[in-house]
Amino acid sequence: MDLYIIRHAESENNARPVEERIHDPGLTPLGHQQAENLINRLHPIEPTRILVSPFRRTLETIAPYLKKTGGVADTWIDLHEQGGVMRGVDETKFEGRPGMTRDEIQAGFPYIQISDEIDHTGWWKCRPYEEFDETTARADRVIEQIRGEFAHTQERVALITHGLFMRFLMSAFMNIPCAGYECFDNFTNTSVTKFSMTASRTLLALMNCVRHLPDHWITGADIRPYKIENP
Repeated sequence: MDLYIIRHAESENNARPVEERIHDPGLTPLGHQQAENLINRLHPIEPTRILVSPFRRTLETIAPYLKKTGGVADTWIDLHEQGGVMRGVDETKFEGRPGMTRDEIQAGFPYIQISDEIDHTGWWKCRPYEEFDETTARADRVIEQIRGEFAHTQERVALITHGLFMRFLMSAFMNIPCAGYECFDNFTNTSVTKFSMTASRTLLALMNCVRHLPDHWITGADIRPYKIENP
């Protein structure tokens, strides 16, 4: 199977100072343009499954592709950003927020199939801040589930997720024992990272690729995209 891990487009928080950030931002105008251009990247891939974090910015990132193609995506809570849905800017004073409710997601994103865990109380349900060791365990859980469900298939699976959590996923995929944020540079907005997987091996084929964006639309990192091989 081919696994494509995609960071969301530029969010309002990405463009704001830390002290002005909110708990569940949408995309900026540039972010919406990046999401529209992501359509061109996904068309040749033709993912057979799309799994998306239930944060607003990830839902808005995949929405144009789903609207254009008539496809569907499934929410997967385990793809959320490290920490969870938090209000505040001081980690010692973070306050957990509910996250979007089932009705809110249905109203705003009709092409999304919503998992049963998301109800009228939201998907995060005001839980406390997720610590790094919990994020590491969640990344391991995501990979175990992906391998168990898809590695023996010919599926093309796209994960729409978040920059910091992508670092934890990369650490877990590559068996690098560290808190994921320390091991990799930032992933750019709407960047595509690809793994080719079988039941016995995992190959990193593409990392942080944003060739679907013009240079002046590239945001979210100070590094250039790094291509390993053609997808």
